[in-house]
Amino acid sequence: MRTLVSLIAVFIFIQPAIADIDVNLGRGPITIQEPAGYDPLVPAPVIILLHGFGNTGPGVESYMQFEKHQDEYGFLYATPNGTLFGGNRFWDATDACCNFTPSPVDDSGYLSDLLDSIEAHFNVDRNRIYFTGHSNGGFMSYRMACDHSDRVAAIASFAGATWDDPLDCSAAEPVSVLQIHGTSDGTILYNGGNLVGTPYPGAVESVEQWAAFNGCSVTPETLAITINITIETAGPETIVIQYQSDCDQGRVSELWSIPGAGHSPLLAGTYSRKVIDWLYAHPKPEAVGVASATGRPANASTSFGIASTMPNPFRSATEVLYRPGAGANSALAVYDVRGRLVRALQSSVVQSGSARAFWDGRDNAGRKAPAGIYFVNLTGGGESSTRKVILAR
Repeated sequence: MRTLVSLIAVFIFIQPAIADIDVNLGRGPITIQEPAGYDPLVPAPVIILLHGFGNTGPGVESYMQFEKHQDEYGFLYATPNGTLFGGNRFWDATDACCNFTPSPVDDSGYLSDLLDSIEAHFNVDRNRIYFTGHSNGGFMSYRMACDHSDRVAAIASFAGATWDDPLDCSAAEPVSVLQIHGTSDGTILYNGGNLVGTPYPGAVESVEQWAAFNGCSVTPETLAITINITIETAGPETIVIQYQSDCDQGRVSELWSIPGAGHSPLLAGTYSRKVIDWLYAHPKPEAVGVASATGRPANASTSFGIASTMPNPFRSATEVLYRPGAGANSALAVYDVRGRLVRALQSSVVQSGSARAFWDGRDNAGRKAPAGIYFVNLTGGGESSTRKVILAR
């Protein structure tokens, strides 16, 4: 008996302790949950789950149930609360959702500070920081991708939307985006709508915006599979559409459309596992943070690519400096956020392998292009390089 007790004591002693940590960033404690088996010598992914308007962190966890997979997948996990105002908690995500008062809060900064706290206490895999959320939390996940594209690898938005005006998104690096949306959602409409008079884009428009941000072709590919998201319909019901052709750094924009589903459908028990698998499949590239001026890894060939677009943003004209690559028949052109050709550009000066072109903000017919986000794309010799430019009027 004494031997058995000793063995049990030894077994208990050698198990790694789970050390959840509470941090307070001025709005009350947030628990950062550590997975079982966490090794401080091994960088761990991070998943932040964001609640919808009027809900709470524990409430959205009860609905989506990510925590049950934490130990298996080994991610650090937090479900923070938004600001409480008028009896409802909210995130100040976009102009449409959901700071209706408005209140002078900075949720983008608040959640960035949360990431700082997680990194201060744990060994974080900075190529695998993910946000996901429902409704207002989905909007806020998009906001974090826009404001902190240097930190966020991928997001999954359920019944949320990005900014209606692409100019409001300041993403400097590509971020993989998954939009999940019921086609019969009566709260955040699948085809877009407005909240208190302020418009938001639909599910397709949101992922197409991000396909363009990520340098992807905006021609979608509908996969010949369906997946099971809800228990309201027997069998796999959700249609998967991907934008992944020509994307920068292997990023992807994807839409899971749930036919006939509303704003908060009854989720299948495998929902959170499917989302985690998707997020884990889309880390940032290993070379992130040491990219060259073209956005390509620092160790990539420097004989091809767009070096700069200056000024950016611009009003009258922007200068494009690039290297077409030795012996490559290169094409330089401007595209809008939907991937439509706006202007084919011609080089004006070529010296020492470098070329210069100018875009005066007009299309191929000489008409002034509307203010907004555009993409200068260089192709040639089997390579492609893209730069985002902002035209102001």
